[in-house]
Amino acid sequence: MNKFLGHVNQGIGVFFDYLLSALITVVSILVNIFGSLKDLLTAALTFGGCFLFLVFSNVLMFSRYSFIFLLIFVFPFIGKVAVSYLKYLQYMVTEYFYEKADFYLQGKDASFDSMGDYGRRYKRMQEQERIRQEQEWMRQEQARRAAQEEAYRRQWEEFARSFGEQFTYGYGNRESYGGYQGAGQGGPGSLGFVDQYEKAAGVLGISPLADKYEVKLAYRKLAKKYHPDINKDPSATKKFQEINDAYEFMNEDNMNRYRQMKKG
Repeated sequence: MNKFLGHVNQGIGVFFDYLLSALITVVSILVNIFGSLKDLLTAALTFGGCFLFLVFSNVLMFSRYSFIFLLIFVFPFIGKVAVSYLKYLQYMVTEYFYEKADFYLQGKDASFDSMGDYGRRYKRMQEQERIRQEQEWMRQEQARRAAQEEAYRRQWEEFARSFGEQFTYGYGNRESYGGYQGAGQGGPGSLGFVDQYEKAAGVLGISPLADKYEVKLAYRKLAKKYHPDINKDPSATKKFQEINDAYEFMNEDNMNRYRQMKKG
């Protein structure tokens, strides 16, 4: 009976996982489409001036397509809010049913009794992530300012030393500072890390820019599918190990490192 209830809960979790993932994808695509149209119309109004403004005003007032124009400007904002809520709903529902399945199949205690508690945990994790990102930004800003001050100090020392050498020896005896060229740039391993990170994301079937909650959900889904105790395919064990390796590689530190490298 427990095994039956476990598979039922697992099936419900997988169903909502796929359903909400599909909704998130559709809404995200629509947000991008309407966002591009909004930018295009905004640019046209900006460069077209008063004439285009009057034309669009008449279209909005008298055309049956006025709702579409309104939707173009409103939907990107509404869609982003909807995506955020759908991610919250996906985490809350899937975590609830997946942990129920683990309870019946493996005897693991669930973290909470009600679905709402999982939602509150998700909000707490988001708030903690927001605080961590703010602290990380402050740390990077402080490091940037310190590096800038150090660069100014080095430039001043170089100028002072160069001026002193010119005064004493003339221009022929300057000390070379070529050893500092390229300092602070990524080493030869930078490109290899990006390739490894994107390969790990491919194993989990997610975008390399996915957040840690999406990584966790993708891992749980694949781990349940390829777990050797459940999947009797001879290749399942190897696939399960690859999934575990990819999940461990896409940890929070590597996630932040990858995003910083892509920004640069």
